[in-house]
Amino acid sequence: MRVIARYFSVLLAAALLVSGCGGDDAEKEQKAAAPRPVKVIKAETRNVPIYMEWAGQVVAKNSVDVQARVEGYLKERLFKEGSRVEEGQLLFVIDPQPFEEDLREAQADLESAKAELAKANADLKRYSELMKQEVISRSQFDSVKTDQATLVAKVKRAQASVQNSKINLGYTRISAPISGVIGASNYDVGALVGPPNNSLLAKVSAKDEMYVKFALSEKEYLTFVRAAKAKTEEERAKDTGAELILSDGSVYGETGKMDMAEPELDPKTGTLGVRLVFPNPDNLLIPGQFAKVRAKVRTKDDALVIPRTVVMDVQGSKSVYVVEEGIAKTKSVKLGSDAGSLVVVESGLKAGDMVMIENLQTMRPGTKIEPKVVPYPDQKSGDAGAEPAQDSGKEG
Repeated sequence: MRVIARYFSVLLAAALLVSGCGGDDAEKEQKAAAPRPVKVIKAETRNVPIYMEWAGQVVAKNSVDVQARVEGYLKERLFKEGSRVEEGQLLFVIDPQPFEEDLREAQADLESAKAELAKANADLKRYSELMKQEVISRSQFDSVKTDQATLVAKVKRAQASVQNSKINLGYTRISAPISGVIGASNYDVGALVGPPNNSLLAKVSAKDEMYVKFALSEKEYLTFVRAAKAKTEEERAKDTGAELILSDGSVYGETGKMDMAEPELDPKTGTLGVRLVFPNPDNLLIPGQFAKVRAKVRTKDDALVIPRTVVMDVQGSKSVYVVEEGIAKTKSVKLGSDAGSLVVVESGLKAGDMVMIENLQTMRPGTKIEPKVVPYPDQKSGDAGAEPAQDSGKEG
């Protein structure tokens, strides 16, 4: 009897265990069948600005070499390297003593020449009277006149020498040719500087405004010119200029204006050189910096847009997850231009399609979805990359 009772106890425990396992499976199936709540946005149309971008390089609008124009020993350096200097500010002093001596010698020679000329002028006046009285011969008078003319030339040469000595003495004091930021000094105090081999002392670059140079291909040039001609007066008035995208992806806070375009295409590269000028109040732009130039070409009306972050890229194939009849599905899409945090969809979606914006990595096609419609991400962040479309229209 004990054996029988023990046997029935084991059977009862096994039955309870099987019953419990069956309950868990049923609960899992029930949970799997429940729709999964996921945030979605509805694809919508907007008026999207179409941009063109080019790789550009920042160059100084005005950069001047500070050079020694006379040879001598550097006596003083009166600036801090890398600091801002103003036009006319004294930067270097070359030992002036040799040039002061040259000036004094030239001035003495001038005074001597003037004294000789004064005597010659008196002799010429006296000989002129004697000539009238026919006391002296014509040849004697001509000789005195020639001596006087020679001394006139000697005085002029002495005056030029004095002036040249003054200029050279002035060159010993070297001032900033423009306002800007001065770089490192190439020579220390005490070094021998001056032409021909060691005249470059430093460089001053104006940074209040900076140039950005880039090149348009022939096709881009035609597109850009035609788009510019097609703009209305109102569109031209609203045109704020070109943007600059810095190396960290941020948009530079100032807009650029056209400064110069080359008169012809480079036949070797098939490109047209263009130069923009950008304000640089905070000295954020520096010569040699690389950045992208972005300019609005036109506006595409009623363009279908979605957040760029919802697009999946698998070996170049673009797709998104959508919700149709409560089921997750993937749709291949063809993308167009970027519009801030959004991207234009050329084909694959239509306005009103519910596009998933979360759980994209773990989502599987066929999953039941409970869509939670949320506003566009750019509507929260204030991104003005695209404006909601008001009226239907053609690309402008």
